[in-house]
Amino acid sequence: MCKKFVCFCFVLVIVSFAGSVMAAPSPYAYSLDRFQVIGNLPGNIIDEFNDESIAPNWEVYDPTVVESGDMVTFRNPGTVGQITPNISSEMSYIGSMFNMEDGAGDYEGTSTWTNGIPGINQFYLMGMSGSEEDISISFANFGPAMSELFGIPTGPVILFDRFKDVETGDFDTQAMRVMPSDITGNILLRLSFDDVDKLYTGTYSLDGGATFLEPFAPIAPSDASSAPNWYLGAESFEVQAVPIPSTLLLLGSGLVFMFSKRNKR
Repeated sequence: MCKKFVCFCFVLVIVSFAGSVMAAPSPYAYSLDRFQVIGNLPGNIIDEFNDESIAPNWEVYDPTVVESGDMVTFRNPGTVGQITPNISSEMSYIGSMFNMEDGAGDYEGTSTWTNGIPGINQFYLMGMSGSEEDISISFANFGPAMSELFGIPTGPVILFDRFKDVETGDFDTQAMRVMPSDITGNILLRLSFDDVDKLYTGTYSLDGGATFLEPFAPIAPSDASSAPNWYLGAESFEVQAVPIPSTLLLLGSGLVFMFSKRNKR
């Protein structure tokens, strides 16, 4: 069976970044102490990550993912990926060994993270990988240079994304700024699917699950009839200066934000 995972990636469409270098991101270690799926499956999936084994619910996609102390922790350095000539990433992911089914009813997945605000130019996330398209919700944090470069708000943001094909522009992202003072507990990220209307909803909690915020418009996937699987993980970015000829400084009308997908077999 072909297993997939998705990592956030940023594709450069307008770049003039020669002559400056951004320092490598600090090491990260983001921990998840609970994941659950309610609905659709014959029985609910609840993983407290307390049996010292990521299997059988999950497959490890990248190194330095460890389950210990009632948590699963994603660390770097993980798998290094080259996103563009001047942007690389360090990825740490796991993917579910179970799939959701179209027509089998609504479902809702929730992940509980214990770390709060990610480090600069880092994020952690949960998402669903379908046969053609990916939906995810993440907690990200970008410094001034990255924010300006990619047109994303500086500082902590929750992102709700759909990606299918960057070449055709078949993708979109929604961002909501987070004030640090609003965080009073664990961060909960949630994806819900309405099996009748075929819509995904992204919500999140900043107070340990007491209240959930729903600022995003629902997303209608184009491959809802597939059997998507869940993925969880974290990622960081490093940007290095790459001289760019003046003829390539203007390649479009703005920056494109996307996911990069990799197949795991």
